[in-house]
Amino acid sequence: MIDIVFGVSRIGKTSRGKLLAIQLVIPFYDADDFHPKVNIEKMLERKPLNDLDREPWLKLVGTKIKEWNDCKGAVLACSVLKESYRKMLQIIPNSETK
Repeated sequence: MIDIVFGVSRIGKTSRGKLLAIQLVIPFYDADDFHPKVNIEKMLERKPLNDLDREPWLKLVGTKIKEWNDCKGAVLACSVLKESYRKMLQIIPNSETK
């Protein structure tokens, strides 16, 4: 099972997620750590990411969610505020169809 802590910036997603992971004795991950370099550079320049920027990131996070779910689970902090982003995280290829 994957527990996702999501919300706007600076509300304590990471702090709460880490505490939850400790309580559940499962790994904690921050989705921001999976952004491609180009996104990180753009964010450092204080430029907002658009949907096209986020697409590869969301696909990677979705794949990671599948991997973690197949193992022992995880807690993920992620600012997926748009419903369309949350839906993308549910579109994970079935490992049997690869």
